[in-house]
Amino acid sequence: MDDFIDYYAILGVTNKATTEEIKRAYRDKCFILHDDRMQTAPESARKRAHEELKLVNRAYDVLKDARKRKDYDAQWIALKDKPKPVVEPRNIQFGNVKPGETRTASFVVRNDGGPYRTISIPNPGTWVTLAEWHSVSTSDELPLKVSIRAEAPTKGKKFSEIITVKLDDEKAHVAVSLSIKRGPHSIAKEIEEQISKPLSHVGKNKRLCSLLFVFALSLVGLGISAHIGSFIPFWLLLSFSVIFSVEKWLSYYIYARKYKIVGKIYRLVLNLSVLSLLGLLISSCVLLFTQQFLQSPLIGSFLFLTELIALIWLSRVVSRNSWRQPSMKLTVFCVICLFLVFSFAGVQPMAHYKDVAIAKIANFVSD
Repeated sequence: MDDFIDYYAILGVTNKATTEEIKRAYRDKCFILHDDRMQTAPESARKRAHEELKLVNRAYDVLKDARKRKDYDAQWIALKDKPKPVVEPRNIQFGNVKPGETRTASFVVRNDGGPYRTISIPNPGTWVTLAEWHSVSTSDELPLKVSIRAEAPTKGKKFSEIITVKLDDEKAHVAVSLSIKRGPHSIAKEIEEQISKPLSHVGKNKRLCSLLFVFALSLVGLGISAHIGSFIPFWLLLSFSVIFSVEKWLSYYIYARKYKIVGKIYRLVLNLSVLSLLGLLISSCVLLFTQQFLQSPLIGSFLFLTELIALIWLSRVVSRNSWRQPSMKLTVFCVICLFLVFSFAGVQPMAHYKDVAIAKIANFVSD
């Protein structure tokens, strides 16, 4: 009977109202909700009034007829005689609880319906339990105040539980939720537990797979580079294979504390790879638009698309965890140092840029 409509409530009368009182209430409702009085109201208000007026007409059609009203009253009394458990509050939340910490709270049970025979509140018996309960009234069992105790588990982040209150067969529910507060110490402890496994956990098979993967992609890169006369594909595939192998098979070395230097080098390589890919993308785009790219625009377009996909993938790798995002200061410093070393060693095109810069500086000083 969840879809049962209280026609007395719709007309605003009691179930003891006379036929004349019901007719008068019906006319008052129709006068208020009539379309002529709602012409200046917003469209949404007119729609609500129209729907409410349909309910008013349906209620009056039932209650004005003695036979229909008698049948309806039988249902109405049966519904009103049922107990209706109500709990306040319906939601209890425990936030920022430390692992192992105990919190307490309470809720009140009321009955807004008919009489009941039994009351039942099963104890969940999990991380939340019923502590005690007592009546807050001197004349009746209800309202009943129920106290609960929640003990935060040591593992996990969020927990939820439902406490069911039953008056005979009618139910009400209290939703209890708990979230664990993770401080720096607990996070460090979890990481330490994960990396405290012996190095053999990495496994020879995983190390062998990573080596074979890097070797295979390097050979493919060399083949493509020899065919098109540029080492860009080789460096692209080599960098991709190394980073992919670390992410899939060798992440232990990055997380473990005794391999801190490896983690720093890896993060530096990630930053350098991002900067290098950006430089390659800009250079490839310029060469494509000037139609100077290697053997053909088709090969240039393919390399440009490959570089773009590699940059998107690398950005996702970097953004997945904050520990992979070191300061760019060290990266920029390394790039400057490499540029200076290559330029003074005569490596092109860095040496050409160095010569042009020195010439301009000399001209500026002489002027």
